[in-house]
Amino acid sequence: MTDPLNRVTTYQYNTGINSWLISAVLYPTGGKTTYAYGNAPVGTEVKTYYVTSRNIYYSSTALSQSSSISYKVLNGNVTLSTTTVSDGSATRGYKSFIFQNSKKLMYQCDQDSTGAVIRATEYDYDTSGRINKTKISSTPACGMGGYWPLDENLGTTTSDLSGNWNAGTLTNGPTRQTGTNCKYGSCLSFASASSQYVSVPSSSSLSPEAGASGQMSISAWINLASTGSQMVIVGKGTTSAYEYALFVSAAAKLTLNVWTPAGANVCAATGATTLSASSWVFVAGTYSASGTTCRVYANGVSDGSATSSGTATAGSAELDIGRRADNLYYFNGKIDDVRIYDHALSSNEVSNLYTATTVPLTVSASSVTNYDSWGNAKYTKDFVGHEAYFSYANADSQNT
Repeated sequence: MTDPLNRVTTYQYNTGINSWLISAVLYPTGGKTTYAYGNAPVGTEVKTYYVTSRNIYYSSTALSQSSSISYKVLNGNVTLSTTTVSDGSATRGYKSFIFQNSKKLMYQCDQDSTGAVIRATEYDYDTSGRINKTKISSTPACGMGGYWPLDENLGTTTSDLSGNWNAGTLTNGPTRQTGTNCKYGSCLSFASASSQYVSVPSSSSLSPEAGASGQMSISAWINLASTGSQMVIVGKGTTSAYEYALFVSAAAKLTLNVWTPAGANVCAATGATTLSASSWVFVAGTYSASGTTCRVYANGVSDGSATSSGTATAGSAELDIGRRADNLYYFNGKIDDVRIYDHALSSNEVSNLYTATTVPLTVSASSVTNYDSWGNAKYTKDFVGHEAYFSYANADSQNT
């Protein structure tokens, strides 16, 4: 990478499945810093090498929450300083990002140190990755336990874009569909006669309903190939360890069940609408232990609710898209854009989510922006000839 002063910094990446990890950075002064990554626990030693014109410096230190290490160059030699900080969680909060290429959207979620959402921002970008439009998001972009757009066109896995790494495995050959066969981008077609489904290993992020204050929401787009039999859209748990399921009943009604491990209903909400085959329907189910309710939605509208009682418990069974994990209730039809949230979405949020995934975003151009080779906006011109110029200084990222 060449900076504006023509200094070249070389980034070295390791190969294979972890090729996105930076393994070394070579600076123009000749110094080299090597980074080691892995699944080692906190306290594992991380070794760092520094090369200068006068000597080679080596250090090895165990990392923990209670210490931080910083290095600096002093008169050609590398010196080490250690600063001890108090144990505890971060106080500055954090940002998370979700990219959805099928819709050319990026969601940014700003959260404080407790995980509470400060703001969600939605970016609309073009095919070159340039942002066309920014707005405060009305769709729930934060608090996802799992998000599977099902947009892959190849392979037997499907990615989780929630940031929780809950990737799914296609089992018994559900068929990948594209274009007009899907709601957005790509999707999966399931044949119940072939016992097709997607399995996702159990994780705590997939059991947000557990406990006295548990909450969760499930949403997806479905297109039924047939009706008349019970079909699970998303389910977690088995007959020996029940948890939850969003499914279509034999009467073609949308139903959300949350159970105790023994199979007693904590909450069971059934919709009033009879779902039809061969058409796309946006379905959602929400549950709140503290709010003592669960609710189902069809195409963004509340379709039925129930009062909850008892306490749900997290189980160790896998989550399945297209069946329940004890080989029951296989789905027959197409599924697209599956999401699990760690909170009960409001009626307004469900409606916004339905609208956002129904109407593609369009951008009405009102100006043309000229960019330099670094991607900085040099000036903006509207269609009547007015221009606004921008200037940039070498301020650091915290001051821009």
